[in-house]
Amino acid sequence: MDLKILKIIAIVTILILYLGQRLPTALRNWKGKKKVKRLSSSPLVQSSTLSENELKKRNREKRKVHFESIYGNADFVNRNTTKLEDFVINDRINRYDLQKLTELNETDTQFFDGWNNLVLELMRELDASGWDRKVLVMKEKWGELRFSVGINADEKLHEITEKYLEKSLEICHLCGEAGKLRNDNPYWEVLCEEHYKSGGAPLYSEYKF
Repeated sequence: MDLKILKIIAIVTILILYLGQRLPTALRNWKGKKKVKRLSSSPLVQSSTLSENELKKRNREKRKVHFESIYGNADFVNRNTTKLEDFVINDRINRYDLQKLTELNETDTQFFDGWNNLVLELMRELDASGWDRKVLVMKEKWGELRFSVGINADEKLHEITEKYLEKSLEICHLCGEAGKLRNDNPYWEVLCEEHYKSGGAPLYSEYKF
């Protein structure tokens, strides 16, 4: 028999023997993976959901501790308010009520104390126009006060928040005195002369409560 034919037969024989050994194992692994995937697909989704809920629960607990540390023994109108619809807005609300509003909306307050009175005034005016107490954002951005009541809120409410955005450009966000927008510092800030000369906020991304 020709030598080339013998070599071909030998190679084919080796391949058949190799595949005969590997193929059953590969098939078992493939079937096993399909079975695991089919049996575990539903529990994995449920497990993921439970983990997400647990994470939310832990975050709420951390936020509660955070806000309790802010409140301390302070006396304020909404100290015992637990529902947003029960939040009281009157002439006696103060910076702690502002934080309570933040807590009930599950959002954050990201501006310094200099704007506290401005925001309290804003809240009273919104309340007089039928505001439902819902707020998505309370922060400084590009030197301006951003107070978002949501895109679905009445146009009158948006006009009020826009008016207070303009007001914020004339109030030092650190102390509440008259100021103006400064854009020659590392950050855009509304500062009075004193805070402008001292360099503005030391750590602008770190907001105090």
